[in-house]
Amino acid sequence: MSQSDQQSTGILTQPAGGFVDSDRACTKCSYNLRGLPLSGACPECGQPVADSLRGILLQFAGKEYLATVGGGLSIVLNVIIGTILLFIAMFAIAVLAGGGNPGAGMGILLQAIDTGLTLLLLYGVWRYTAPDPGFVGAEKPNSARAVVRIAVGIHAIAATTNLVLLLVTQSAVGTTLSGIAGIITMISGAAAVVAWFVQVFGVLRYTRWLASRIPDAYIIGRTKLYMWLLPVIAIVGAIVFLLGPLLALVMYWNLHDRLRKHFKSILATGSPAQLKKMAG
Repeated sequence: MSQSDQQSTGILTQPAGGFVDSDRACTKCSYNLRGLPLSGACPECGQPVADSLRGILLQFAGKEYLATVGGGLSIVLNVIIGTILLFIAMFAIAVLAGGGNPGAGMGILLQAIDTGLTLLLLYGVWRYTAPDPGFVGAEKPNSARAVVRIAVGIHAIAATTNLVLLLVTQSAVGTTLSGIAGIITMISGAAAVVAWFVQVFGVLRYTRWLASRIPDAYIIGRTKLYMWLLPVIAIVGAIVFLLGPLLALVMYWNLHDRLRKHFKSILATGSPAQLKKMAG
């Protein structure tokens, strides 16, 4: 079996001779195990060498890594629920205000809540895309995980900047400072939108890679479909039905909740969840 075949199936054969004869990273701490006896332990963290040679499937990954990624995914899903509730609250406030402006104070409060949710979401995505110690040195610099993390950093800066500038414009209405703040807000807002799209596409690609390590054909198929379907639903639905972004969020949540169930099951039992097989 070639190395590429072994990686695609999640099965890596142990090297002959009783010693690790190639560069293999410890799945717990990333220490290079080359030259160590198969019956030995990692000198950095004490994990048995054999545990890092079993394959790329998530059930063989380090527990700390699984807990970090699974915890980040849970944060992301909870923030999505919070975002949906905020959307409903904003709609209700607009209705109560007769479609008018709910007031500067309420606007700032809603913006602050939205920014808080955004930053919490970005924290969750950052944890969700944590590097796997077992892949150190083998990951491409432009991997989906790396791209997502760059987009997350840009998005976090832009979101924080927008909130600060909103406070500035509210306290300096009609002044030169207000005009400058408005221009910067437009620029940072555009950067946030671009970073958000890059982040969404990157997360879907990254989720597909994780799903291939379970493997779950349904998630793999859905991530490919959602790469173009979710933007269409969000954009076209926002124009025609107004609820397009909400529907896209629900679909995105359902897909990743299925992945979360696998992480919980692997951490609890050592095996992926036995979920209903669905067509991809």
